Amino acid sequence: MDKGKVYKKAIDNWGFKSQSIMLMEECAELIQAVSKLHRTGNPNKMYEEIADVEIMIEQIKTFYGDVAEKEIDKHYKNKLDRLEGLIQNAGGSKKDM
Repeated sequence: MDKGKVYKKAIDNWGFKSQSIMLMEECAELIQAVSKLHRTGNPNKMYEEIADVEIMIEQIKTFYGDVAEKEIDKHYKNKLDRLEGLIQNAGGSKKDM
């Protein structure tokens, strides 16, 4: 299966607006699944919703093409560098699970 072709077909079939709205809905479902994880302790629904969100994100990235990929990579690197700095400055463990 060529994921890129599937993402493009989805955008071609339903359109960008529809798929961007679907992304919002899937993000909301992921938020709910993470919230329920803290009550149930079962991560399976969260895993499912992460997959849904990742698929929708890939469709949006496919729509915007290489420009989006470059911009996202730049932001990703900056965010990861920032996270690394926060970890280094945090000292000790603050794990709560």
